[in-house]
Amino acid sequence: MYCTVAQVKGLIPSDTLVALTQDDPTKQTVNNDIIKKAIANAGERINAHLRGRYPLPLAQKSDLLEGIALDLVRYALYLRRPDGGDLPSAVVLAYKTANDDLEKLQKGDLSLGIQSTQKPQPNQVWLVKVPKRRFDLS
Repeated sequence: MYCTVAQVKGLIPSDTLVALTQDDPTKQTVNNDIIKKAIANAGERINAHLRGRYPLPLAQKSDLLEGIALDLVRYALYLRRPDGGDLPSAVVLAYKTANDDLEKLQKGDLSLGIQSTQKPQPNQVWLVKVPKRRFDLS
């Protein structure tokens, strides 16, 4: 998990978050389950881009991935808008930037700057055991 529900709540105003997460118009509370699902989906999407390049789960926290996750979650929540209106341009731009960064991470054009949890392989020596000679060369 690259971000938390609390971080999402800090990013999006409360009344907007209620409108984005609540399917029941009579309720005026944030639906945390919707946020958790969006966070899980964003995490899977990030992992899909990191697999093969970084050992998962990552041993260290990455601020870059946290920002990407928040942008993906925010975009996913805004897609749930019942009015069908256009998404805010800042949300769309952040989403496109997050996708671009994920592609760069996958290609190796962008680095997380974290240490790998994989230890380098020690120098290995191969020993080959052969039977004694049967014939002498002299």
